[in-house]
Amino acid sequence: FPVTIRVAISGIVGKDVRTKATSNGSFLASFSVASNTKIKGQAGNYDDVATWFRVTYFSRSEKWLEQFVTGAKVFVTGEIYQRQYTDRDGNKGFSLEVNATHAESLSPRHDAPQARPQPQQRPSRPGYEAVDQAEPYDDDIPF
Repeated sequence: FPVTIRVAISGIVGKDVRTKATSNGSFLASFSVASNTKIKGQAGNYDDVATWFRVTYFSRSEKWLEQFVTGAKVFVTGEIYQRQYTDRDGNKGFSLEVNATHAESLSPRHDAPQARPQPQQRPSRPGYEAVDQAEPYDDDIPF
């Protein structure tokens, strides 16, 4: 029986999404995702190595697919396949393809306002000094 391998990929979109309308009214999207890994070299330093995935995804909304633009951070889950190909020079290679069952952008929406909300001033109570309210989260969160 065939073996299905499920993957979860977090990475960066390499090219804007390409969409095709299907006969049943949904849309087939295809885009590439690069996921970086640090590998220790012989000299002892760490190098970033990108693994590229070709992703296909079905969606009911073409507008929703517009969030997958070059450079956007994405999270994709689905079934992975390895395909062999021959390039123009006759060299054989392999590509990793994912039939996504879930895809979401982790980047802020481009059409949403990017201004940070200002902290609200609370009215001071008698006997207490007014203290500036700092935002509870820092932008340097590593994930």
